[in-house]
Amino acid sequence: MKIFFAFIVFLLAGTSYSQELRIGIGYSNLYSQQFDRLIQTYNFSRPFLDEKQPLLDNGIHSSLSYLFQSEKNLKSGIAVDYSLFKSTADNPNLNSKIAFNMLELGYLLYFENTDKFGNFYSELEVSAVFGLLNKKQNNETYMIDDKAVRSFQVGGSLHLNIGYLFELSNKLKISPFIGLNYAPYFSEGRSEIVINQTSDLIDEEEQYSSFLKFDVGLRLHLFNN
Repeated sequence: MKIFFAFIVFLLAGTSYSQELRIGIGYSNLYSQQFDRLIQTYNFSRPFLDEKQPLLDNGIHSSLSYLFQSEKNLKSGIAVDYSLFKSTADNPNLNSKIAFNMLELGYLLYFENTDKFGNFYSELEVSAVFGLLNKKQNNETYMIDDKAVRSFQVGGSLHLNIGYLFELSNKLKISPFIGLNYAPYFSEGRSEIVINQTSDLIDEEEQYSSFLKFDVGLRLHLFNN
């Protein structure tokens, strides 16, 4: 968390020298074969459940980024992105809530060419990914031997975003955008223990996995002219 807050302070401090500050929020859809497999195994091994545990696929995201001053079509910047995914199942005597928090710190390349593409823009972001997976049962943190069970996971990801700018004033624009986020490497952590409450039931060939995340949302673009 200290790294996260230090990054936010650095990001905000740099806005006085930056050309553009962007604030975004929207919907995210996550596909993780590892998480899907663990939740499906959890449901299969508990046929007595009236309500099956949903997959960790629907969530929300927010972002804060800024671009460095440049007159070129290709610009660079830094960004922090946060996503939250939840899965809740209510059953008699068992309420289960799984939450996956994902934080990404990255460097981005932003491209626009109004002569050829009008108000469309695209960007590529390379990020370090930090994940926290936890669970509550009957509104109590899942514990083993009086210790909270959580899964900390790390990896790297690539973002590709496309958006369209609408100018509201010379200092403010908005843009709807869509994006695809691919993490070719994401550590396994203790996700099996958190989700399925087992440690060796599922045979993992590798100690890491990958995921895809689809984003759609809206951004505010604040300009320091």
